[in-house]
Amino acid sequence: MKTQEQYEEQIIRSLNKVPFEMKKIKFILFLAKHINKLKKSKSTILKISFLFYSIIISFLYFF
Repeated sequence: MKTQEQYEEQIIRSLNKVPFEMKKIKFILFLAKHINKLKKSKSTILKISFLFYSIIISFLYFF
């Protein structure tokens, strides 16, 4: 039985072979994975800093 991480790795490997538009999805999956880890974190400063970081990176990546 595959774990969640194995599924994510398989999706990312398959997305490496597709055009730029699909790489946006890969980036969103990357952010979602780390946001999911931050939900379990108890540090508010870490959550806020990562939120700002992800917004800035998203803006630069998509525009």
